[in-house]
Amino acid sequence: LDMDGSLSGNIESIIRGYPARNIIEQQRKGEGAQTILSQLFFDRYNLVYVDSASIQLVDDLQRKLILKARFRLPEYTLSFADALDFNPLIIGYRQQNPIDSDYKRVLPIQLEAPEYIQLNFDIQLPKKLSHDLQDFNQRAQIPMGFLSESYDFDRNRLQYRLEVGFSARTYDASLAGRISDIYQRWVDLSNARWKLNRLP
Repeated sequence: LDMDGSLSGNIESIIRGYPARNIIEQQRKGEGAQTILSQLFFDRYNLVYVDSASIQLVDDLQRKLILKARFRLPEYTLSFADALDFNPLIIGYRQQNPIDSDYKRVLPIQLEAPEYIQLNFDIQLPKKLSHDLQDFNQRAQIPMGFLSESYDFDRNRLQYRLEVGFSARTYDASLAGRISDIYQRWVDLSNARWKLNRLP
């Protein structure tokens, strides 16, 4: 992260299953790695630069891909005279909660597909920025589903992880509220803002 609010770095992602099949199909249609990665990870940004993009098929049977690229987001933070304001989920954001939190629901919950995502972030801060963020860990667990968060903040380094998993497609109606809570936490993090203070 730079003092002007731009963010640059490297991304590495492992993708399996249906999303991987979609990427393979895009490649067969002639789309390049740079375009695919830009659409997949950075679709909500008005301005993004992606280079050195690559897509490697490492397991044809399981459709397992490794995606790598360098990126730069020139307008990642909101810049103020005394602070920078930014969203912690650079990628992997979720805009909407797909589950109604109706605790009186009768019908089973049907997901489109089992879902798993693990996001690991490591952000280096300039020496003239400070923060008041606190370390913490938390986990929400249901049968065949969970959300886990881990935050480790140093003076000039922010390391944090978000992991969400739903290993079934169908869940009992009694779990509607708890499943909705997990998705809502993901949505809330996607819209959260963290403040970094400018030092004199």
